[in-house]
Amino acid sequence: MAWPNSRLRTYSPASPIPSADMNAIQDAIVQGAHGDKTLVLGTLAEIPTAGAWEFVTAGAVYELRSTGSGICVIPIPLIIGDRIKSLTIGRYGDGAADLILSVVKRFVAGSVSAISSVTITNPPASYADTTLDVIDTVVDGTFSLAIELNANATGALAVPALVTDGADITPMRHGGYGPNRILVSLDGSAAQNITTPTLWGWRLSQWWKFKLLNAGGTIAIAGTDNGYAEIVDGAGIFERLAVSGTPSAGTTAQRFERVELAD
Repeated sequence: MAWPNSRLRTYSPASPIPSADMNAIQDAIVQGAHGDKTLVLGTLAEIPTAGAWEFVTAGAVYELRSTGSGICVIPIPLIIGDRIKSLTIGRYGDGAADLILSVVKRFVAGSVSAISSVTITNPPASYADTTLDVIDTVVDGTFSLAIELNANATGALAVPALVTDGADITPMRHGGYGPNRILVSLDGSAAQNITTPTLWGWRLSQWWKFKLLNAGGTIAIAGTDNGYAEIVDGAGIFERLAVSGTPSAGTTAQRFERVELAD
C-alpha cells in the first residue's frame, strides 16, 4: 500500500528525516483536520416533533415519510471543531405538498436558530436530491446542529407510489379470496373539503386507479365528529388499497373494512 495507508519509509534511531517526508506528514495532518469529508446520515435517528412523520420499514423501503403537515428533526452527529459546508437530501414528493428543508443550531441555553433554509415547492412523485449551502459552519461547543424537515401542505392524500403505501387488505380474505365489498371511510382532523377523491388498488406489482369516490365530486367533512363512508364493490381483487385527494385543511385518515354479505 502507498502513503498514507502505509509508511513513507522506516527510520532507524539515527536516520535524518527528509524534508519531503516532513511536508507529506504535515499535509496529511492538515487534510485530516480540515479537509472535506462526507458524513452519511440514516433516518433512523429521526425525531418527529409535530404532524404525521413516520419511519417506514415494510417492504425493505427504510425511509422517513410524512403523511401530513408537521415537523421532523434529524440530529447531525458532529464533534467540536467539525465544519459543515453543505447538506444533500434525497426526497420524494406527491406534487401537492411543499417541503421546507433547514439546518438549525440548537444552543446550550435552549434557543434555536436556522443557519440556512430552502423551500421545495410541490416536489413531484420521483426521487431527486436537494443540496443546501450551510455557509461553512464550525461546531464550537456552544450549539449542536440538526436537520429540520417541515411538510407544510394541508395534508394531501398522496397518489400511492410504493408497495408500502395504503393499507394491506389481504387479512380480510377468506380462503384466499378477497372481499367483494369494502367500506372506505375518511375522517378529517378538521372541517375540510376533499377534491378529486380517488381509490387506488395494488395488484400485479403496481398501483391501479380503481374508481372515483363520491362519483368524482368533492367530499365535504363538516368536522372532527363527522366523516365520509362509501361501500365499493369489486375492490377485493387488490392486495392493498389507498385513497388520494386534496383536503382543504388539516389531515385525513383513511380506513378500509370488509362488508359481509348476507346469505
